[in-house]
Amino acid sequence: MSDKTFVRIPGFSANTLSVATLEKIIALLKDHQVMELKITGRHQLSIPPTDQHSLQAISKGLQNLDPGLSAAAIAKNQSGFSTIRTCPDSGNCKHGIRDITPFIDLLDAIRLPGDLPAKVKVSVAGCQMCCTAPFVRDIGLIAERKGWKLIFGGNSGGRPKIGDVIANGQTDEQAIELILRCLIIYIENAKPKMRTARFIEFYGVDRFTKEVLGNG
Repeated sequence: MSDKTFVRIPGFSANTLSVATLEKIIALLKDHQVMELKITGRHQLSIPPTDQHSLQAISKGLQNLDPGLSAAAIAKNQSGFSTIRTCPDSGNCKHGIRDITPFIDLLDAIRLPGDLPAKVKVSVAGCQMCCTAPFVRDIGLIAERKGWKLIFGGNSGGRPKIGDVIANGQTDEQAIELILRCLIIYIENAKPKMRTARFIEFYGVDRFTKEVLGNG
């Protein structure tokens, strides 16, 4: 299964996909001899590599499946994030504080001024139970009653690190703005292939936080 070739539906959510729409997607893929499908952590439809003509036909077909779906597009993730891991949110989990789908759309729309130095994984949790492990992701967000808690620089790899809390009580728009500031500082100052956890150790969390919040 290729991570670089996929037919993506902006705004698509595996949590809210109707059975009828899923059946239509399967029928469409069968028409083009596509016999495998996975739904990625970014809520994308990922299919095995196929010819460009089939990809274009599938993309066009997806646009006509359901009026509730956004227009389909064949593209790589323009925000640059490796993954965005999400939980079921308030509509599908009794612990969820808010509907996170609108926020995921804002995350997906982030455009950066340059390439990220290394892969960046994002986790969004709809409550403080943190089922998506936001404290050990490059960018973590936790829904709280007063707004979003933003965490930066976590890592669950061979040298694990708990991410640092950058801000609390942020609206959707404020959180997106702070994420953008975090990433710009990261892009401008990190060494090639340096993950965010190592970058924070190198740059200093106090310095980083002050610059992100405009207090530096």
